[in-house]
Amino acid sequence: MPLRLVTGPANAEKARAVLDGVRDARARDPLLVVPTAADVERFRGELAEGGVVFGVRVLTFRGLGEEVAVRTGPAISVLGPVARERIGRRVAGTTPLAALAASASTPGFAVALCDLCAELEAARVTPQRFTRALADWSAATGRDGAYGRELAALYAGWRRALERLGYTDREVRDAAALDALVATPAAWGATPVFVYGFDDLTPQQCDALVALGRVTEVCASLPYEAGRAAFAGRATTFATLAPEAGEVTRLEARAEHYAPRARGALHHLERGLFEPAVPAAAPGDAVALLEGGGERAELELVAAEVRARLDDGVPGDQIAVVCRSPDRVAPLLGRVFGALGVAVACERRVTLERTALGRGLLGLLRAALTDGSADDLLAWLRTPG
Repeated sequence: MPLRLVTGPANAEKARAVLDGVRDARARDPLLVVPTAADVERFRGELAEGGVVFGVRVLTFRGLGEEVAVRTGPAISVLGPVARERIGRRVAGTTPLAALAASASTPGFAVALCDLCAELEAARVTPQRFTRALADWSAATGRDGAYGRELAALYAGWRRALERLGYTDREVRDAAALDALVATPAAWGATPVFVYGFDDLTPQQCDALVALGRVTEVCASLPYEAGRAAFAGRATTFATLAPEAGEVTRLEARAEHYAPRARGALHHLERGLFEPAVPAAAPGDAVALLEGGGERAELELVAAEVRARLDDGVPGDQIAVVCRSPDRVAPLLGRVFGALGVAVACERRVTLERTALGRGLLGLLRAALTDGSADDLLAWLRTPG
């Protein structure tokens, strides 16, 4: 049952091609894989509006990995995020470090160590292979080998800690589950898999699609056009999946999904993005370039544009502001937009201690379980509610 690959630029109706397949396969309990938990809720709602309420399961790639693991082998204890960070802190604290000592003393080192170990495990890099690679790198570049040796020691310590506790990482579990799927393809059954909404796919996600495509029906969409500069970064993904695909559906660009007033300018922008020697087109009021003397000045210009759209009757939930790093810019954005009476809902991660409830709860725990201070007790007493 070969993989089907659906490619094309933005607004080429890749969603229709994939979701029509989901609807047609609903009697076989298909899986629809989307990028985020928010996408899960959105596509559940979209399918429900079309009458597809039962039969289809919408999940992320993490959920797909768990499904493969459940179907192909015994349950494996996988570390949660809190336990991962605690182990990372312990490994960093017990591994002798000199070249990395200053870095290891910073609050974010344990999290960075967890991310590094997860990346190595996803790529199936063993501690022995990592140690050899770092030694070769040091020899080839003439760099001090202490840095590489300490990195290798941290990774080896991480793996030993997991083995001692009898746990594994999600990345290791997922790789083992794919190996089991290849060895016992009948374990998956006949459940079809559909993948939509990803700008690109990681090598591990490609591995999962290739393995599943050999045992069941798989249909995946990929924003890609051969020869386009804007899609050059996805060429490797396409080259990985295309040879495994029994069918590659190449959808053509379409302009009708843009609003009529903006259609010409936006379609021209999409077709010519990053391409050399593209003739200019009249932007009308569809495209504007705002320049400010700093981050705050730029946000003030954007806020003024948003305020004008709201005054023209555009609903607030139809206006999106895209930032490179929402977590970093959200506080300033909130202040600048608030000054113009524009309410904003920022999608960002906030640590527990930066919320009123979190500060109070942590203060209570410190006061009750450790050598807490009067400030900790006051933080709890001042907690709202």
